[in-house]
Amino acid sequence: MNAEASAFFGALMSTKFYFSLIKAIEVIAGILFLTNKKVAFGAIIVFPVMVAEFLFHLGLDIGGIDGAAIALIFNIVLIVSNKEK
Repeated sequence: MNAEASAFFGALMSTKFYFSLIKAIEVIAGILFLTNKKVAFGAIIVFPVMVAEFLFHLGLDIGGIDGAAIALIFNIVLIVSNKEK
């Protein structure tokens, strides 16, 4: 991770609220995915997190963009496949 990415990540870590919120969103979405209930809702609530992760890697740490891109693509596929819900 380069210096700009480390500084940005450090600033987010210092808030303590941001990562707690992201963890809660990811856990809720994961439970919805694993129980196969409200999958469309889980995909929608985790979508902004995936977009932010992708943009972080696109702008500050291009080395990790492959995982972020795959996660974002899977999320978009889930949303599109559940569009009728």
